[in-house]
Amino acid sequence: MKFLIIIVTFLLVSCTAPATNQTTTMHNSTETPSNSEVTVKVVNQVQLSTSNYDVNYRDSSVNIDGVLEEEVWNSLGVISGSFLYPWEKIEAPFTEFKAYHDNNNFYFSFVVKDQAVVSEEEWKEDESTVDNEDRVELFFASTSIDKPVEYEIPLYYATEVDPLGRAHDYSVKYYREFDSKFNFDGAKNAAQIVDDGYVVEGYIPLTTLKALNLFSEDQIIRVGVFRAEFTKNHDELVMQWISWVDPKTEVPDFHVDSAFGQFRFLGLK
Repeated sequence: MKFLIIIVTFLLVSCTAPATNQTTTMHNSTETPSNSEVTVKVVNQVQLSTSNYDVNYRDSSVNIDGVLEEEVWNSLGVISGSFLYPWEKIEAPFTEFKAYHDNNNFYFSFVVKDQAVVSEEEWKEDESTVDNEDRVELFFASTSIDKPVEYEIPLYYATEVDPLGRAHDYSVKYYREFDSKFNFDGAKNAAQIVDDGYVVEGYIPLTTLKALNLFSEDQIIRVGVFRAEFTKNHDELVMQWISWVDPKTEVPDFHVDSAFGQFRFLGLK
């Protein structure tokens, strides 16, 4: 009997899970049944980092100081190489995101490579300082942000954290109806500017996310993961936009449903 051996190696970016091997036998429709057995060996099957991310359980808390020295950070899946400039045909600078939960808090971190970090010393009371700074952003939604649920467009929620750990939280109703009075109750953030960029670390209590009715029955939250990359060119502020998921819009816009992926919370009580 003739066998065709196909070795398929998945070279997936932004992953740290250990490799596993899986062999599958299937029929090739272009051959007769007697010659149709095809063995496919899958190598390096690791966690995808395109539009899905697993927020795994870890029995560990961390000190929120912008220094990722706790061992738990080394045990997590990573979103990294899939960050891109959706609206520019150039390579995006390195961005790394990790997250986990301990059944009390949703912990997250960003490592950002940036040779010229843009931040402001003065922090305005209305939190608008962040609008002209480098920053990382997380958006949280329970469902599609642009479709009504029981005749109402649901709110979604955002936090934007600058290189000094200061956050601008707000709720949003599609399209772009912002309410900056909103804050994630109990959230904490910190950041450190380092030689080659900045590091952000934070948490949001799970009770806060649950109170906002963000979890589906399958313990999934729709999440957008973004970065604002700004550069000062004399008196001009050059603004560039980096996203985990390509929204596929003609102009830069994170406030569209296609900009969201899914976070699946595993081991959640």
